Amino acid sequence: MRRIAVTLLGVSVAAFACNAITGIGDLEAAGDDCVDDCRDAASEPAPLPPAACDCRPVAPEGWSGPLSVLESSAGAPPSCAGSVAVFEGGREPRASGGCTPCTCGAPVATCAATVALYGNPSCASSCGSWTAAPGQCTSISYCSPNGGAKLTQTLADGGCAPDGGLPAPWTWRQQAVGCAAASVEEGRCGSGQACSPAVVGARVCIARAGDDPCPAGPYQSRVVYYASAEDDRACAPCACDPPSGVTCADGGVALYTSSACSGNGQELSGAGCENVVVARAAGGLRLLTPPIATGGSCAPRGGEPVDGGAVTPSEPTTVCCLP
Repeated sequence: MRRIAVTLLGVSVAAFACNAITGIGDLEAAGDDCVDDCRDAASEPAPLPPAACDCRPVAPEGWSGPLSVLESSAGAPPSCAGSVAVFEGGREPRASGGCTPCTCGAPVATCAATVALYGNPSCASSCGSWTAAPGQCTSISYCSPNGGAKLTQTLADGGCAPDGGLPAPWTWRQQAVGCAAASVEEGRCGSGQACSPAVVGARVCIARAGDDPCPAGPYQSRVVYYASAEDDRACAPCACDPPSGVTCADGGVALYTSSACSGNGQELSGAGCENVVVARAAGGLRLLTPPIATGGSCAPRGGEPVDGGAVTPSEPTTVCCLP
């Protein structure tokens, strides 16, 4: 308030000096200096009052403070509103000890087209089966000149990509921030004292990096906060069982009376038993269209916690507070 009063007084004096000029001769005698001084004095902003603070014992050498320390257990860390954060940290890491569940992605599978040959048109008794190989002719042997054939499309290979099986996230049981005054008016506090931001619910403390005892003096309530933590917990690897429930369909094959798959072939529709009439026993089988795999799933396994791991705090800051 004293600084504001002085400024306002300066404005009044300058204004009075200008008002004392009553004529042109006086104006010329005063010159431009008076006009400029009046303008500058009238436009000079009044200084803002200093931020609210409490005067507390100064911090010993090697320590920061005095600080207003706010602590929270609500999950979100507190913040320094209108002041400067000197440190942030937490204490008592809290870990569930479990692992995230194992999951399996969608199956990536391939299907095979297999043809079974029979000695009669009703497909009563098979004499053998052959799987069509992609890009080549497979030699087969017919059972009789007038027989049958069945096309089946089944899962040949496949798997699912595992995910999960990581240590569950951990949190601090308590989080804290140490706030210092952003600016302090010179002479605000008396000898041996310094400004600490006036924050409701905060403790007045000093702090320094490391895990140290409190120095001699009034700051004797000690707590250690940590900037981070080392997490060496582990979980058993996740894995996926083979796919089940996969549907294979839309594949196409053809039967030939030549073991080289030459000439015209008989394409099988895959709709049950189909009559096959041939003039010779030797023949060939060719894959026309690979079957398409759809659907299915894999059962996950693994992901159990491995004994012996823990969350260990690191990068300590010692905070000593007034009782």
